[in-house]
Order: sequence, then C-alpha cells, then structure tokens
Amino acid sequence: MMTIYFCRLIFMLKTSLKRYFLTGLLVIIPIWGTFLILKTLFVALDGILGDLLVRLVPSHYVPGLGILSLIVLVFMAGLFATNFI
Repeated sequence: MMTIYFCRLIFMLKTSLKRYFLTGLLVIIPIWGTFLILKTLFVALDGILGDLLVRLVPSHYVPGLGILSLIVLVFMAGLFATNFI
C-alpha cells in the first residue's frame, strides 16, 4: 500500500517539475532573445553613429548616443507597426 502511494507521489512530482521547467523555459527564452537582439542593435547603432559623429565633429563624443538611437528605432518600429500593419 505504501509503495503505490510513494510511486504516485514520485510520478506527480516528476510531472510537476517537468511542467514548471518547461514553463520557465517558455518565459525565459523570449526575454533572453529580446535582450540579445536589443544588445546587438545597440552595439551596431552606437558603432555606426559614433563613427559618423567622429567624422563630422572629431573632437566631440556623445555618450549614450547608441541607447538614444535604439529608443528612437524601437519607437519608430512601433509607430510603423501601429499605423501600417
């Protein structure tokens, strides 16, 4: 009698752990992917705009230009998606 109860408990525990693990993956993977995409865009925009700014004004560097341009890019994408899609 105790063995059946113990086996059922182990089965329920395995099922719950598997469900929680998969749910955690489904939550973390999109957040991680979004972070990687935004980081890549930030580095690319900061490099492009930083080089362009150095060519235009060699003695002046604007810190935070990459994050500002990333915010503008995300805003413009949202504006485009809201109005045209």
